[in-house]
Amino acid sequence: MLLSTLWIDPKRVSISVADGEVSLSGEVETRTQAELVEAYVRRVLGVVDVHSELEWTVDDLVRRSEQLQRRL
Repeated sequence: MLLSTLWIDPKRVSISVADGEVSLSGEVETRTQAELVEAYVRRVLGVVDVHSELEWTVDDLVRRSEQLQRRL
């Protein structure tokens, strides 16, 4: 899923599972990617909770917010 859907190198994300609880760690390029990984994992059958400690190098959501502020 990481590579084929989000174009994220799977080596950049560590995933562990215990009793349906998934833990994510590592670093992806953008905050949006980190949020998408968590959202996709939550949709996997059998997952009861997700704990994400994913970090990102670019907070693209801040840039979008700033752009929206300028438009208003």
